[in-house]
Amino acid sequence: MDWGSEAGSDAISLSHLAAKYSCLTNAVSLKHRFTSGRILHRDDIEHVTNGVYHRRWVQEEIKGVFDKYIPSWEAEPHLLVHAYEIPPDELAMAHRSAKAKLVSLVDAQSTADFSEEPLTIGLAKRITAYKRNGMVLGDPGRLAKIADEHGRIQLVFAGKAHPKDDA
Repeated sequence: MDWGSEAGSDAISLSHLAAKYSCLTNAVSLKHRFTSGRILHRDDIEHVTNGVYHRRWVQEEIKGVFDKYIPSWEAEPHLLVHAYEIPPDELAMAHRSAKAKLVSLVDAQSTADFSEEPLTIGLAKRITAYKRNGMVLGDPGRLAKIADEHGRIQLVFAGKAHPKDDA
């Protein structure tokens, strides 16, 4: 490798150097893919969605529907774009079943009195400041507007602090 030719204007960009000599470059989100592509002058950057492991986030009833209509989804998660082709009634039935389980679990483990009808917003992740868990509560007016338009809203927060977090 000729470091002089890599340096350009007396500086070496480690990002450009790493991307140039890597056989695959990943971004941590779709937006990051486009930003990195623009900065690195590349259009072959792949992306993975932060923190989403497709086999883990899908509930058993929904998994059954995916297995029926998108048989290879677990091995090839990009095929989930075909979820739009699943009959809406079948997906809604699986969703209602999964929601019933969630409501039952929340009621069993808390003093909450949840029901299956309202819009339910759930956040389940590690509790630490940089994850911005409170973001959903950051605009109470917006939540009130959603409630005015769609009815009652239920919020479920689940998670735990990392043992090394000081929060």
